[in-house]
Amino acid sequence: MIRSMTAFASGERGTPWGVLGCELRSVNHRFLETGLRLTDDLRALEPLLRERVAARVQRGKLDLVLRLRAPESAVSLAVNEALLEQLGALAQRLDAQFPRLQVGFTELLQLPGVLQVPAADGEALQVQALELLDHILDEFVAAREREGSKLAAAISERVDAIERIAGEVGGLIPAIREGQRAKLAARLADLPHPVDPGRAEQELVLWLQKLDVDEELDRLDSHIVEIRRVLGQREPVGRRLDFLLQEFNREANTLGSKSVDARTSAAAVELKVLIDQGPRTGTEHRMSQMRGTLFVVAAPSGAGKSSIVNAVLARDPQIRLSISFTSRAARPGERHAQHYHFVSADEFQSMIDAGDFFEYARVHGDWKGTARQSVEPQLAAGHDVLLEIDWQGALQVRAKVPDAVSVFILPPSRDALEQRMRHRGQDSEAVIAQRLAAAREEMSHYREFDYVIVNEVFDTAVDEMCAVFVASRLRRDQQQVRHGALIDALLDDGRGSPA
Repeated sequence: MIRSMTAFASGERGTPWGVLGCELRSVNHRFLETGLRLTDDLRALEPLLRERVAARVQRGKLDLVLRLRAPESAVSLAVNEALLEQLGALAQRLDAQFPRLQVGFTELLQLPGVLQVPAADGEALQVQALELLDHILDEFVAAREREGSKLAAAISERVDAIERIAGEVGGLIPAIREGQRAKLAARLADLPHPVDPGRAEQELVLWLQKLDVDEELDRLDSHIVEIRRVLGQREPVGRRLDFLLQEFNREANTLGSKSVDARTSAAAVELKVLIDQGPRTGTEHRMSQMRGTLFVVAAPSGAGKSSIVNAVLARDPQIRLSISFTSRAARPGERHAQHYHFVSADEFQSMIDAGDFFEYARVHGDWKGTARQSVEPQLAAGHDVLLEIDWQGALQVRAKVPDAVSVFILPPSRDALEQRMRHRGQDSEAVIAQRLAAAREEMSHYREFDYVIVNEVFDTAVDEMCAVFVASRLRRDQQQVRHGALIDALLDDGRGSPA
C-alpha cells in the first residue's frame, strides 16, 4: 500500500490546566527523524512521545509540536510581585536613556515569570497528552493513506495506458518486420549485379535482430505485473517503485532507439510522457511535495531592507514574498496589497483575536503582522517564502518554525542610517528621532539571527543575500529529498538495498 510521505494533522483538547494543542507534519526522509517542540510542562514526555510516534510511523522527517496553553478564564492567576518591582526599578533606571520606550500591559504579562498559573498534575497531564497524540496519529496516518490511495490510482491509470501501448506495439511488430524484408528485397533488386540469396537472408536476419524489441516488450509486461503487485502490498514500497519506474524508462528509451517505424517512435514518446509526467512516486513525487523554506529578513528602519529584498526577488523567482498587515497609514507611493495590507487598528485587533496571524508585534507605535494564510499553504506547496519583518516577529517565527533561515541587515554606520531615513523623505522629524532612538535596541538583536549582512555597498549586499538562499537549498536535508534516488543508488550494496 502506498502512503504519502507528506501529511499534516492537528487538534486541541481542553484540560483543567489549559488547552493542549498538537500539530504533526512530515516530509520525505530515508529514515524516521522526529523533531519535537514542547512547552516546559511537557518536556518530560519526550521519550514517550517518540516511542508512540515510532510505533505508528516508519519513515519521514516529522515535526511534532505539543503545547499547553493557559486557559483564558476559570483559573486562578497570580502575578509575581517581586519580579514586577524589579522590572519597575529597571524601567525607571532606563527611562532617561530610552524616553520613548513603552511597554503595554499585555506585553508585560507575556514576559517569562510575570504571570503565574497553578502547576499541572504531571501524571494526569501525561495521560491527556498521550491520548491527544494517539488521536492526531490516527488522523495523520489516515491522511497519508488517503493521499497514497490517490497516488496509487494515478499510477495504476498510467500503468494501464503503458500496457495498452505495449500491446499495440507488439501487434505492429510482424507487419514492421515484413515491411523491412520488402524494403531490403526492393533495394537488392535495384542492384546491377545479382546477390547470393543465402547471404541476403543472413543480412536480413542480422538486421531484424538489431531492431528486435520482443525482449523489451516482455520486460515491460513483467514490470507491469510487478508494479501492480507492489501497489497492493501493505509495507512501504517507495524504493521498489523508484526502481521499477527507472526500468520502465530504460525500456521506453530502448524501444525508441530501435524504432524504424513512425508508429513505434510515437509509441515510445507516449511511453516517456506517461512515465515522466503526472503524479509520481519516489524522488520525483517527493520533490513536488518537498516543504518550502521560510526565510526571515529583519533590520532597523532605514537599513535598506526593502530595497535588498526587492532586488533579490527580481533575481530569484522561486521565492514568494509574504505581504504583511499593518495598522499604520500608507506612505506616499505605497499601495495596498503591494507593499502592505493597510488596515485600521480595530481591524488588526480583530485579526489577533481570531488567531489569524502567524506573527505580529507593535513596532514604533503601529501594529505589524503576517497572516497565516499567506505562509503555511505556500510552504506546504513546496514554495520558499520570505518574510520582511521586525526582530520581534522574527523571534515568534523562530519559535514556531525552528528551521527557518533568518537574516539581519545592519547599516555601515549610525550616520549612514540617519542619512538614509532623511533621504527617503517619508517621515517627519519626530518619527525619525523616534526610529533613531529605537535603532540601537533593534540592532542589538542581530545575535539572534543566522546570518548578518552589512549594507554598505548595495550590490554586494544583494549578492550576499542571494548566497544565503542558495546555501540553504544545498543543506543536507534538502539535497536528500531532491536526490534521494541518486543517493540510494550510490549507496546500494548490490543486493537492492542501501548500505
